[in-house]
Amino acid sequence: MNIKKDNKRFLTLYLRRLHGRVGLTEEQLNEIVEKNPNFLPALARAEEIINAIKNKKSEKASKKNES
Repeated sequence: MNIKKDNKRFLTLYLRRLHGRVGLTEEQLNEIVEKNPNFLPALARAEEIINAIKNKKSEKASKKNES
């Protein structure tokens, strides 16, 4: 299965962010993506959820600091 150009670029960007946290090599992640085509959309969704949680926490912290 070929990874679309956009997906490959997305994966490369994600690799830079995840490399330290997950410890997977680019080859390992490419292998995961090739075997699991739903991996990238799930990864993107997980990132959205994480960002939403971080935003809510920072909003709560700023509200506490204001009062």
